Amino acid sequence: PDEFKINLYYLPVKVKFLDDGENEFNKKILNYVGENKSNRELHKRTNKRGA
Repeated sequence: PDEFKINLYYLPVKVKFLDDGENEFNKKILNYVGENKSNRELHKRTNKRGA
């Protein structure tokens, strides 16, 4: 809601990687997601309203 937006503050961040850092970072993230993909079922929200 709009009333929350006026109370939020964020600072944009720009990231630059050295050498081959971007590729290494992406590999680590994709590897982590691949290894932990089944864990998302534990955190899946169920609709309690029965809609």
